[in-house]
Amino acid sequence: MQTFISSSVFKQDLKKAASLATELGCNLEISRFPFFTNDEEKKSVFAKVKSDLADFSGELSVHGYFSDLNAASKDKELAQLSQKRHYQTLEFAQAVGAKTILFHTGYVPFRHPDFQRRYRNNYRAFWLEFVKYVEDAQIVAVLENVLEESPEQNLSIVRDVNSNNLKLSIDAGHVNVYSEDSVETWIKAYGNNLYHMHIHNNFGDNDDHKSLCSGTLNFENIFKTIKAENLSPKVILEIFEEEPLRESVAYFKKIIKENQL
Repeated sequence: MQTFISSSVFKQDLKKAASLATELGCNLEISRFPFFTNDEEKKSVFAKVKSDLADFSGELSVHGYFSDLNAASKDKELAQLSQKRHYQTLEFAQAVGAKTILFHTGYVPFRHPDFQRRYRNNYRAFWLEFVKYVEDAQIVAVLENVLEESPEQNLSIVRDVNSNNLKLSIDAGHVNVYSEDSVETWIKAYGNNLYHMHIHNNFGDNDDHKSLCSGTLNFENIFKTIKAENLSPKVILEIFEEEPLRESVAYFKKIIKENQL
């Protein structure tokens, strides 16, 4: 099972995050990189990232742009800008040689049936077009749950798009805060569409990104379920402070060894 850390542990210091990933024997998910609005900015961003990663030999994943974005918005200008950020993320991922891209969906829970219908139709339509570019890049994109209350929300999109290059990610911490279903229930629902996971802990009341050892999630049970379902997702420890991350990597490696994952 491939293990990654998130570069968010050191915010914008990608070089330091890559060094820590190497020290811990992990791969790296690049997060919070600056977006570019013109070719000069793009050239600068790409050059800086490549320089920071010059000594890193592990696999790369990219966490796509997400702040305030909604590719399914009924506001066409907002949707177009959000979709542009998706294409920019793909271009960035190709430039650095990443194999996986994670995207937030921008979904906000709302009970009105018209909203639900419009969101699904717009988001499905976007992915039916965008996935062609992801396929051409030979990258796997994954949809992450944030505020989604049940597995069905994102699973239905992936099933409708029906591409080997669009899969699913479970953020265990988000499930613990925003869903009444357990992480184990989400794992079973996603099945072979589960390609990627963000793991971190909390006490069910706030998305804290704590150590795996600090919260109400039982990661031994979670990974026993993964083994029972015969799954092997890429696992990213998305923990934002160094010492809790170090503790979590050691604990996760213990789980992997004891469960022969």
